[in-house]
Amino acid sequence: MFISFKYKIVNADSIDCIICEDFLDYGEITIHYKNEEIEYVSGVEALQLIMKLAPDVLEGKKGKYYKNAWVVHNLIGHPVMQLLSWFGFKKAAIWVHDRTIPTPQVKANVRG
Repeated sequence: MFISFKYKIVNADSIDCIICEDFLDYGEITIHYKNEEIEYVSGVEALQLIMKLAPDVLEGKKGKYYKNAWVVHNLIGHPVMQLLSWFGFKKAAIWVHDRTIPTPQVKANVRG
């Protein structure tokens, strides 16, 4: 299986482990590759990696969104993304879209 983050595609088999203990406090995970490289991923990309590779890590952690958290994303992020795309600014369109995605509020410790 391949996963994408930070504008690249990575073979999931190249990952040795992912440390999730800083996700709640800092919104960051640490990826340890089999070749001993280490990489940090934060924000929405970190959450997406957890959801793709091990969604059970967040199970029972009471992850929820703030009330009306998706309003900015749906009412501003999507229309601005569409306008930027029409004018040929596809990279900026994706950036606006991704930056307006809300991060869930989680109230428990996650151990990876």
